[in-house]
Formats: sequence, structure tokens, C-alpha cells
Amino acid sequence: MVRFYFFRLEFWRLDDETWVGSIKKGNRHSEILLRDIEHVATLASLYRLYNEHYLYPKEAIDESWEKVLLNQFHDVLPGSAIGMVYEDAEKLYAEVRMDGEALLDEAFRVLFPGSVALTLDTDPKALDPTGKIVGFNTTFFRRSDIVQVPLVGAHAGLVSQVLQTSSDGKVGYAVVNSSGNVGTVCTPATGLHAQITPVSGASLLPLPRLLGC
Repeated sequence: MVRFYFFRLEFWRLDDETWVGSIKKGNRHSEILLRDIEHVATLASLYRLYNEHYLYPKEAIDESWEKVLLNQFHDVLPGSAIGMVYEDAEKLYAEVRMDGEALLDEAFRVLFPGSVALTLDTDPKALDPTGKIVGFNTTFFRRSDIVQVPLVGAHAGLVSQVLQTSSDGKVGYAVVNSSGNVGTVCTPATGLHAQITPVSGASLLPLPRLLGC
């Protein structure tokens, strides 16, 4: 009886660990996002040359952490709760992502005055034609990453900073090299080398933040 019961518990544990993958993904991405926010917001609170009214958003960060930690309770993260629990959990992760991106943008505007976040949703037409792409490496490791840049209606200055474009010409791919916090776009002479990390290979690490300066 003891051996039989031991194996039943072991199989239950293995099944429980892999039951709801989206919740584990939401948990991990939220933890990384909040860690990045704490890092960038701390720097912004110390470097207030252009915005002396910026304060570390402790209450907002704590509120997001409480949502993440709530989803780590007992049956939620392991995957053994009822269905409606995961509907609520997905909503909480969406709120953390939305609020977190807003907090990051606010902190980056202090560190990089006059800059805008450059994502695939950004309208390239609204960017300064003389601007440069920079990346912010929130890890403490030297990184070389392939990043996506929107090109629909982009100025020639932005297009010139990518190494390759998609077949439809809507997206460009640039290589950002970060030896410290701030990374710069590589040229064709320096960007093509064997140590470039594909985006898919660094999914658990926050990619360099793209900013159109």
C-alpha cells in the first residue's frame, strides 16, 4: 500500500506541473517585467535631471506584485484549480502587463528625454527622421540580440539601421549590441557574427528596449 500510494502521488505531481502552460508563462513574464520595472524605475528616480517630479512608483509596483503573487497561490500556478480561476488569473496577468508597460514608458522618458518606445505597433512616420535606435539591456550580461523594427512609412534614416527586411518589407531586423545597459545598433560590418542570440533563444530574458531617439 505504501509503495502504491507513493507512485500515485508522484504521477499526480508530474501531471500537475504541466497542466496550464499559459499560467506559467504569464507568471514568468510578469516576474521578468516587474523586475525590469524596478530596475529602470530605480535608475529614473536617481537620474531626475529632466523630470525632478518623478518618484519611484512603489504603490503601483506593489499592486502588480500582489496580483502576480495571488496567482501563485496553491492550486493556481500548479494548474489544479477549476476553470474560472484561470479566467481571472489571465485577466490579472493582462492588467500587470498593461500597467507594467506604462510604468516602463514613464521611467524611460526620464532616462531618455524626447524618446518614444519603438515596437511593432509604433507608427514610424511619427518618428524623428534623424533619430537613432538604441536598446536598453535590463540584464547584467553582455548581449547581442536580433530585434524587430516597424518599417511601413519609415524614414530612410530608420530603414538604414536595419540589416535585413521581411519579404513584404513591413518589418526590419536589426542587431543591438549591449555590453552594458545601453546598446547600439550594429552595422553590417559588426553585426553579423556567430554570437548573435536569436529572439526565440532568449525568450526568458527581457530583450533590449527599443527607443526611437
